[in-house]
Amino acid sequence: MANLIKLCKKYFDKQNLYDIYGIKKNASAKEIKRAYHRCSLKVHPDRVPENEKVEATEKFKVISAIHSVLSNKSKREIYDKTGSVENDDGLDIDNWRQYWQSIFKEVTEQDIINYEKKYKGSEEELQDLKRAYMDNEGDMNRILEYVLFSDPSDEPRFEEIITKWIDTKEVPAFEKYVKEPQTRKDKRKKKYEKEAILAAKEVKKRKLSVNANDSSESLDLMKAIQSRQSSRAYQQNDFLERLAAKYSKKSEKSRKKK
Repeated sequence: MANLIKLCKKYFDKQNLYDIYGIKKNASAKEIKRAYHRCSLKVHPDRVPENEKVEATEKFKVISAIHSVLSNKSKREIYDKTGSVENDDGLDIDNWRQYWQSIFKEVTEQDIINYEKKYKGSEEELQDLKRAYMDNEGDMNRILEYVLFSDPSDEPRFEEIITKWIDTKEVPAFEKYVKEPQTRKDKRKKKYEKEAILAAKEVKKRKLSVNANDSSESLDLMKAIQSRQSSRAYQQNDFLERLAAKYSKKSEKSRKKK
């Protein structure tokens, strides 16, 4: 791996390790681990289309390298004092996967769904929203890219929150936000509507369905997946394949019982 600081600038346009994680310099070990988990979910190579896997892999390695520095007391002290990383020689991707798995269990579709349910409306989401608003100076396109699991359907909710922050002087009234033209909003909406159509076609193609005899847990899982398909699920081909295989087996068992 090349110099970590240079890679941070290349892939995240930031050089400060704490800024990339979205945490303060005095963050606790627990906060660092939580930030690592959140950031790694955003760039996990198994959650992006095939044509984005190479870059996602590199980003994943950088995110993991940051954790290896901030979670190590001596390395963190050196970085805090000098702004540089000691012994910055890196590891290959296989080792980084092992590194991630040694800290967190393997990510499953249910883990992602559970995390999304917990994240929506949480204090963590509010912090991400505020940071996204400040870092991107009110650019809603960038805000929706930064905040996990968000799409234009979240705009009214986000706008209500941001407007309150502006009214109470918690955040400045950026021109990109308060004067965003309607044409730009319409363009964003059309983009996601197109993605929703692609997602629907993908679901139909894979025959991803739940019959009336499936368990309530299966129904809840499917609803969660379908709600997310309205924006970005068309990008999760591997994810859908695993889910389709899983539920096709359940459906076969259900029909046999019937």
